Amino acid sequence: RSRLDELGWTAPTRAVAKAADGVSDCFCAIYLPPGFDPSLRYPVIEVIYAGPQWMIVPRRMPAGEYGDTAAALAQLGYVAVIIDSPGTAGIGRDYQDAVYGRLGQIEIPDHVAALRNLAATRPWLDLSRVGVHGKSWGGYFALRAMLMAPGFYRVGVASAVVADLATTAESPVVPYLGLPADNPEAYAAADCLPLADQLDGDLLITIGTSDRNTPFGQTMRMVDAFTEAGKDVDLLVMPGQHHWLQGASFARWQRALRDHFLEHLPPRALASGPEEG
Repeated sequence: RSRLDELGWTAPTRAVAKAADGVSDCFCAIYLPPGFDPSLRYPVIEVIYAGPQWMIVPRRMPAGEYGDTAAALAQLGYVAVIIDSPGTAGIGRDYQDAVYGRLGQIEIPDHVAALRNLAATRPWLDLSRVGVHGKSWGGYFALRAMLMAPGFYRVGVASAVVADLATTAESPVVPYLGLPADNPEAYAAADCLPLADQLDGDLLITIGTSDRNTPFGQTMRMVDAFTEAGKDVDLLVMPGQHHWLQGASFARWQRALRDHFLEHLPPRALASGPEEG
C-alpha cells in the first residue's frame, strides 16, 4: 500500500444508491481522478454491463476488466462509476429476477436514478456531462443508454453491440424472455433498432468482424438503422477480430475509446454551479 500511496493512487469508494423505484438498492464503485478537488465539478463516465450474468462492481484487487477500464478513465480526469442494479447476479434471486421477462426495460432508468441519487450528496458529479461505455451486454446497454436517456447520457462508446435480442445468441436471452414467438412484446421492447431516431449525442460503435458472441451483422443492422434515421455515428471495424480483441487491434480499440471521450467529453473540472443533468 505504501508504494501505491507514493504513486498517488486513490482507491475507489463504494456507495449504495436507489434505483428508479426509490426502494431497491444499486451497488456502486466510484473512481476519482488524480488531484481530485471536491469543490469542483467533474464529467462522469459510467462503465456499464447491466446484464444478469454477473456483478461487475469490484470486490477485490485486481479489479478485473471493468475496474481497470474505470481506473484508466479516472486517470484521464473523469469520475468513473460502476453500478450493479436490480437484475444483477450474485446478490440474491429476487434481485436477479427483477429483469425476468423484461430485459432491456428497467436497467437504464435504474442507472440514471442511481447516478442522480449519488449526485444528490456529491455535487462534484457533473450530471450535465455524462458519458457511458460498455462491451458485449455492456455494449447493448451503452447503446440503450444513449437511446433511452439521450438527454442524460451525452457521449457513448458501445463495443460489440447487440441491437435485436430476437436475432442474437439464444443462451443468454431465452432463460429471461422465453422464445421470441412466445413473448414477442418483450422482445419488441428490448429491440434497439426502432429507437435509432432517439439518438442525440456522440456515439462510437466498435466491432470485430469475426465476433461470434455479438455477430458483425448486429452492428451493421444498427448502423443501417441510424443511417435511415438520419443519425451520424462513428464506427470502428477491426477485421478478423473476435469478441476478445488481440494485439494491435486491442491497442487501437483502447486509443479509440480514449480519444472519443477526450474529444466529445473533455475532462475539464469546472467551478461549482447549478447542475443541469
